[in-house]
Amino acid sequence: MRLIIPISFLCFLLSLPAFSLTWPEAKDLADKNNEQLSSARLQLETSNWQYRRSFSPFLPQLSASAGMSESSSVKSYSYGLSASQSLFQGMSNYYGLQSAFANLKYYESSLNKIESDVYYEVRGAYVDLIIAKQTVALQEQILKLRRKNEELISMLYKNGKEDIGNNMQAKADVLDAEFSLNSAKRALLLICLKLSQLLSSKIEDADKITEVKLPAKSDFENLLTNSPSYLMLKYKLEAAEAERAGKYSEVLPSVSLSGSWRKSGSEWLLSSSSKSWSLNISYSIFSGGSNIADLFIAGSTLEKAKKDFSSGAKDLRYALESAYIDLANAVDAVKVKKSLLSAAEERAKISRVKYINGLINYDEWDRVENLLISAQKAMLNQQKSALIAEAAYFKSFGGNIK
Repeated sequence: MRLIIPISFLCFLLSLPAFSLTWPEAKDLADKNNEQLSSARLQLETSNWQYRRSFSPFLPQLSASAGMSESSSVKSYSYGLSASQSLFQGMSNYYGLQSAFANLKYYESSLNKIESDVYYEVRGAYVDLIIAKQTVALQEQILKLRRKNEELISMLYKNGKEDIGNNMQAKADVLDAEFSLNSAKRALLLICLKLSQLLSSKIEDADKITEVKLPAKSDFENLLTNSPSYLMLKYKLEAAEAERAGKYSEVLPSVSLSGSWRKSGSEWLLSSSSKSWSLNISYSIFSGGSNIADLFIAGSTLEKAKKDFSSGAKDLRYALESAYIDLANAVDAVKVKKSLLSAAEERAKISRVKYINGLINYDEWDRVENLLISAQKAMLNQQKSALIAEAAYFKSFGGNIK
């Protein structure tokens, strides 16, 4: 499905002032402007009112009435009050309250999960912007190196110390570096647009993120049981349990108390009054079988919720451990790439001196130069992988990077 972006929205973004963004500022903008979060908060507010409404069966129902009637030459007036109170509804009121509370907690956890998901998406775009900026800087450095090498090869070629093929290759390397730089700049513009759309603010720059460090290995069971995804499964199960128990209560009798007071007469100063109260007990003997069907439906729903909870908890536990291992591997890989880059830089210095002094040929020198460029790119890519792995680890238990 193609994403169609309204031109008016793009114009709005372009009209906003650009600024260098810090990560806390990015989180604040996401918290204020993200539509998913706004929708989740409205859903939570709805659930909160539904929970409050579930208290109403425990409170008395009051009503007032007044009237006037006329027949032939007689007029009569009346007014009165009536009240009723449910004393026992087969525990359905109690289980309805339990179900509403479970749903409220479910949507609280859902909001926390959506927050974590949104922050992860914004973090990814934020990291992309930083890496894209560094990629542009690296490509500028590579282009400078390629031009320097091309000047050296061109001079040697003119002096008859290098062949035309190597001279052509050096020029082609410059063109390739120019293309890579232009491509990186275009990619940077696109990434700025993506982050701007996520935050509804014009973003062109972002503060550099500190190096990723592996957090101490936490109690994964504690992280799991407090994660929004786990709590959503838990409260969904509790709601199903309350629903099933509520269906059982429908086979029990209901008891209610009601009373009324009324005054009537032919004048507004009413002379006749009456009072009444009643205790009512009702029991459904047969309702066409719908209550039995509802009981089986609730039972099946409960069994499914139990299975979902069990399998979901296992999946979440595995995902949490896997995310931590991925982060540990990514952090270690950064150290390896740093070491390889240092070695490549040193080898490049040595090979350049050797080539200038005729100790190695062009092919050997060019291979070392290409290895240096590859090591620089690999280092940048691994730094990005580590930053994304860090965000994924926090997302796995519903946390977010401060």
